[in-house]
Amino acid sequence: MKSDEWYLYKLKLTTMSEEDADLTIDELTWKQYILQALGKNHGLFGQGVEHTILNTKKIFIGSSYVNIAYIQVSKMDDKIFSNAINTYINYKLIDGKILMCAVLQKTDEFGKLEINDEEALWKKKLIEQLEE
Repeated sequence: MKSDEWYLYKLKLTTMSEEDADLTIDELTWKQYILQALGKNHGLFGQGVEHTILNTKKIFIGSSYVNIAYIQVSKMDDKIFSNAINTYINYKLIDGKILMCAVLQKTDEFGKLEINDEEALWKKKLIEQLEE
């Protein structure tokens, strides 16, 4: 299913330090990071960007565990969201650790969202909800 209104982002939030490999980032921290990134880069207009955190988790990719969030973003606000997420670095959310975000995937075809095997049920339920 291709959406005319939404993109789904698969984001990775990291401290870029091997010492923090066991760090799990919760949904509240994700929310704060995204809102601060949008506000810092685009002020009040950035904070008004329509987005929804669909899921956050720590999953195994390659040879390590990473903190992942799946975000639904309005296509109208996509450039603002993308710019903010890709350029923002946070120094204050977690005990002075540097947090950076990377976009692992962006798609408007929900069926093509890349997931791990353990997320298959979540993805199926998500697609059903988005199609309604």
